[in-house]
Amino acid sequence: VVIKDTPDVLKKKTPVQTQKHKGMKMLSDVALLEEAQIKMVIKRSKQETRFQHQAGGSSDGAGSQPEVPDEPKGKFIDTSKGVGSRPEVFDVSKVMSSDQESENESWGVVKMMMMMTKALISIKLNLMMKELNLMMIKVLILIEQMMKKKHKKMSSYILLM
Repeated sequence: VVIKDTPDVLKKKTPVQTQKHKGMKMLSDVALLEEAQIKMVIKRSKQETRFQHQAGGSSDGAGSQPEVPDEPKGKFIDTSKGVGSRPEVFDVSKVMSSDQESENESWGVVKMMMMMTKALISIKLNLMMKELNLMMIKVLILIEQMMKKKHKKMSSYILLM
């Protein structure tokens, strides 16, 4: 048994029309725009961090002279009652507080960078999910087109029987 298409069946075949998905390009453009915005925010943050460190950092070349007090500042504790000498003790809390402030600023910068990194990872993950969805849509479209072609071939064979 030889199966072949009749001339009528061949004439009825129409070219396969592909669907144009303008939305897919728009989604990728939006994702690229979001990524560019995040990069800009990170760049600004780095610039602000450098500026803060320059403003609050060492005074090398800044034109200021370090101040050395003649007398220590802070609370005095008299431990030599009746001796006549009075040892002076620095207020350690002031020294500690300035160290803690710079440490807190450093932790603030670290926390900010961690939050921005988390946001960037989230955006990249979101972008990857969108790209995965687009690939799945493309695969489904290809499967649908293949099924239509296969269905047309099957129907032409059935007509011949």
